Amino acid sequence: MAVYSKKLKAGFYKLSLPDKKNFPDLAAELHRRGFRASTTVALEEGQYARLERYGTWAESDCIEGEMARLRMEIVPEKGAIDRPLEVLELRVDEGTGERGAFLYHLPTKTLVLEENRLSIGATAFAKFFAQMFDLSAFNLDPLPEPDVVSRVFSAKRVKRVEVKLAGPITGSINVSNDAAVISALKSRKHLVAPVATFVFGTEGRKEMLPRDAALGFIREWWRLRRNGSVPVDKIAVTGFDDEEKTSFYLNLIENRLRDEEKVNAGVDRTISSEERRGALRRIWARQKDKVFKLAKHLPED
Repeated sequence: MAVYSKKLKAGFYKLSLPDKKNFPDLAAELHRRGFRASTTVALEEGQYARLERYGTWAESDCIEGEMARLRMEIVPEKGAIDRPLEVLELRVDEGTGERGAFLYHLPTKTLVLEENRLSIGATAFAKFFAQMFDLSAFNLDPLPEPDVVSRVFSAKRVKRVEVKLAGPITGSINVSNDAAVISALKSRKHLVAPVATFVFGTEGRKEMLPRDAALGFIREWWRLRRNGSVPVDKIAVTGFDDEEKTSFYLNLIENRLRDEEKVNAGVDRTISSEERRGALRRIWARQKDKVFKLAKHLPED
């Protein structure tokens, strides 16, 4: 029999919750309550989400588990090469399901989430927990690629910074004393503009922005984005690695930290929980030093 395999892809997110809520406590509570209607959330018509599995990886300060998407509406048919398609024999209260694994590192509040298009992505993951526990917010902020962040903050010179806000501001904003950020937010509020782009740059080929001020400006926008109150959609930087001609243009938000790992299907042609768990553990082991490195340049909140 053929051995089927695929690449399990994973994204990294910073998780933040309101009111001093703790994600491991929420997951553990759902696990204790088990499978029932009260632990299931409707994502859209005919589709539901629930916590499928929960456990701890104590030696690495992690919890891990799986989310499931249940599809109770239109389902696929059973097929074979040498005969027509056949209807899947399902009871009226049954459908099909797809699972996706996650791993959460407690000290850094980092969520590693399997990015499986058929299962639970970051948006659905956040919606599930926010709705299940009636939270005002459940923020999952994609982590940037640390090598990109390091290059930006190690720049010898900064030529241009572009910031794009992509929607209305929610909740209160605690802005530091960065005059440029305060001015930009006041202008946006004055014009009642939910979408706005701010560009700061210089005209002359050799003229540059004040380096420390530009990097502080970037950090402040990143902090506002991370706490979930300001929808920052783009932070793009043009700069130079040295005093000569080695230039770069980098978008901190577009360049996300991701990884992938090969997994094999069993004889039933499904990817087991053990395969998914092992893949995420190996991904975390490869990338954890990069996650730790991010704190050097970007604020935690």
